Amino acid sequence: MFEKEDSVTIESGTGKMLIGALAVVEDYSPSTNLVDIRIVKDANGIREIPQVITIHPKCLKKNEAVKDISSLIDFALDTGDEEWFLQLTNSLKERSM
Repeated sequence: MFEKEDSVTIESGTGKMLIGALAVVEDYSPSTNLVDIRIVKDANGIREIPQVITIHPKCLKKNEAVKDISSLIDFALDTGDEEWFLQLTNSLKERSM
């Protein structure tokens, strides 16, 4: 269903403040059917303080346009999220080994 580093949009289930926010999947647990996501930008496009929340997958919509890791790296640069950029580049290095 969801994989680490998938780009998602929050569509429901979290209160009005987070609906429409852009997030990235940190972890998906099939056993609990819950997704840990890191919010990147709020619904207004304002960069969020990095925070991880747990949410039910039915409240999320995958952003199919942002699928590959290089697009996510570009997005991390665009948002100025250094920690996420480092995580993504490390993940890319691990995949190429």
